[in-house]
Amino acid sequence: MGRWRIGVAFRVLAALLIIVGLTVMLGAFALRTFGDLQGQVSGLARDRLPAILAAAKLDRQAALLSAQASALVLTDTNGARETEMMRILDLVRTLDRLTEELAAGGTPDDSVATIRRLKDGFVETLGELDAQVAERHRLRRALEQTTTHVLRARPDLHDGDGGALAWHDGARTALEALQASALAQHPAVFEREVRSLTAALQSIDAVAADLPPEQRAGALDVRRTLASWAEDPVSGVLPLRRRLLALDDSIRGMLGRNRSLADLLRAASAQLFFDGEQAARDAANAAADRFDRSQITFAAVLAATGVVMLLTFLYLRESVILRLRALQSAMAAHIAGRSHPVPTEGGDEIGDMGRNLRFFLDVIAAREAELRESEQLFRMLALTAPFPLLMARVSDGLVLQRNERAQGLLGLAETAHLHDFLIEPADRLRLADAGAGTDPVTDREVAVRTADGRRGWVLLSAAPALFKGEGVLLLGLVDIAARRQAEQAVRESEEKYRGLVENLKNHAVFAHDVDGRFIYLSPSAEDVLGHTLDDLRADYTRYMPPDELERWKERQAQLHAGVPFTRSYECAYIHEDGSRRAISVVEATVLDEAGRVVGVEGVAHDVTAQRTYQEHLRALVRELEQSNAELEDFAYVASHDLREPLRMVTSYLGLLERRYASTLPPDAREFMDFATEGARRMDRLILDLLEYSRVGRSDRQAAAVPLAEPLETALRNLSVALAETAATVTSDGLLPTVFADPSDMVRLLQNLIGNAVKYRHPDRPPVIVVSARPDGDRIRVTVSDNGIGVPADQTERIFKIFQRLHPRSRYEGTGIGLAVCRKVAELHGGRIWAEPHADGIGTSFHVTLPPAQKAVVAAE
Repeated sequence: MGRWRIGVAFRVLAALLIIVGLTVMLGAFALRTFGDLQGQVSGLARDRLPAILAAAKLDRQAALLSAQASALVLTDTNGARETEMMRILDLVRTLDRLTEELAAGGTPDDSVATIRRLKDGFVETLGELDAQVAERHRLRRALEQTTTHVLRARPDLHDGDGGALAWHDGARTALEALQASALAQHPAVFEREVRSLTAALQSIDAVAADLPPEQRAGALDVRRTLASWAEDPVSGVLPLRRRLLALDDSIRGMLGRNRSLADLLRAASAQLFFDGEQAARDAANAAADRFDRSQITFAAVLAATGVVMLLTFLYLRESVILRLRALQSAMAAHIAGRSHPVPTEGGDEIGDMGRNLRFFLDVIAAREAELRESEQLFRMLALTAPFPLLMARVSDGLVLQRNERAQGLLGLAETAHLHDFLIEPADRLRLADAGAGTDPVTDREVAVRTADGRRGWVLLSAAPALFKGEGVLLLGLVDIAARRQAEQAVRESEEKYRGLVENLKNHAVFAHDVDGRFIYLSPSAEDVLGHTLDDLRADYTRYMPPDELERWKERQAQLHAGVPFTRSYECAYIHEDGSRRAISVVEATVLDEAGRVVGVEGVAHDVTAQRTYQEHLRALVRELEQSNAELEDFAYVASHDLREPLRMVTSYLGLLERRYASTLPPDAREFMDFATEGARRMDRLILDLLEYSRVGRSDRQAAAVPLAEPLETALRNLSVALAETAATVTSDGLLPTVFADPSDMVRLLQNLIGNAVKYRHPDRPPVIVVSARPDGDRIRVTVSDNGIGVPADQTERIFKIFQRLHPRSRYEGTGIGLAVCRKVAELHGGRIWAEPHADGIGTSFHVTLPPAQKAVVAAE
């Protein structure tokens, strides 16, 4: 037996050694062949690839340098210019490194020399370009300094006749022409403004000759200043602008030369790339030819190896394989339940395998008995499972087993088939396929007839099996009727809101992914954005102006950052009719289940009409402000000029009274008194008009003003009247700080307290209380008195200019004081009103003013 064991093992071992030897020889041949090919490819990559890559990078560096030169020209500060030059120097160093790589990679010397010559010329033009840009920045700063003086200039003369006005007009025209010359960007425009400036200066010279001597000196000083600003060789507007225009032409020429050199450099690098690519292609073709020859040799060796292996297999078949197949047949028969003898003859390893198989078959018979017991246990578990389970025969669909859950859901008869509860024929055909073993069913939604006769829905899974030698289907059911109802409700809700979105007018609902491609666009997008839905889905960025495209890229960068956001902004689109439209957008990010940003949803609305209307309103406001300013200037000038004739009338009336008072009859003296009093009232009225026109004209800016300070100033100005009337002025608590003009606060409090003293009750001394308290986002300042009071129906009239409630013989005044108070309140964004006291004693005047926090906002 030991001899036969050794014989079988030796036969198998020898066959294996032959096969392994042939395999090793075949592998060695393949390794040598592929090693040679690898050497050729490695040499190609070592010798040619660095030069090819360097040529490709050189082309890109040349393009970047050309673009960086354009960026250098566009800088507007020395800091930005130096930054751009730092970037250019980095690119130049990279260019030098790539040139050295070309030289080290076997590139011809003449090609490397050409590259270096072009590179040196390119760098030289960049240096000249940097110097010219620096000179342009210097000239621009000098021009801005002179232009600042020009913009602040306001030629002024004292009041005069028509000659002064004509001089003013000429000087203003010269200033405007000088400002326009400083801002001119085109030579033709510049020369036109120079001619206008020259004509204006000549007009000034002509008018100045006719001015009075005291005005002519000032006019000549202004004329010299204008000439200095215009023609000074160092800081004059005209020389600086001429040099800037000439420098711009030179920069454009230098930039063109720079681009030409960049194109030549790129062409040379492209030629090097193509040469290297052709050399690499030739080397690859040679390697491919050698590989083809190696394939033929490999095929011959492989065929010889196959013949040897076939002979070895035939030998082993007779001595080993047929005996093993007999053992296999015995095992298959036992598995099928048939009786078959197990071969156990022979004293070698195969005989031992037969005897061992006979032993294992005896063990399996014992295990089958145990399996039948386990089957009974499994059947009990299936019948008591907490979900419906069925077992049906594949051949006719007869239900063989069911548990209580299945019977309660379906209400099956004692003898039932699958078609008794499966409503759809397609579902029955699908189960037939599953029974054939071709396609199992997993979580399929099917319609069933429930125990109460209604249509229900279940989630069905089915798998084929064998039961007592015949094919069966094991079916598991999950009742999903409630889930279907919820899904139907969701679909109805989705349809309702989709209809709302689809019919929405004047607003476009959209959704796009992180790359800006539209996923959804409502039909109204065609009306809002002015293009068809197909055009917008293809590429909507082509309808954006260049400036808007840059802002779109910034918004896309924020989206790619992956941080969720909700934002609103305005963007611009070019309508199909060529007009520029303003679009208001509100959008928010869309997140997936992992919380990642996957897109944006939002609403867009065309607000072009609103923005046009707002611009119209702003223009109207500017016109109104200009008109108000002109009216105030007119009132100021008119009031100032009217006082001069009044002073003359008053002076001559006083002279008549002193010289001829004794000779005039009484009625003449009375007439003179009336005239003198009228002149004094007119003078007082003019002074009040001047005070009214000065409100809001202060050069001081609004600031945080503690109310205690203007109150103290007002009381100091009224000290004589307060002492004469024994008036008492108190403040109720600590007065707050407001955001206002200090001089206007003095006018406001002085007029209110002065009125309280003037309109006091004759039977009691004036008692005046100043208080303040919060009123929403404002401060309400209140001045209360115990005077004669204001009738309730006159509380609005008293704030109108020149309106009086009492005769002049009883109370002096012009009726302007409270009008000044109203103007002060309105200039500070507040209001003023009077509130008579309920007991008829006195009045309270309320004024709302901005709090001191406004000062912080204004400073920011």
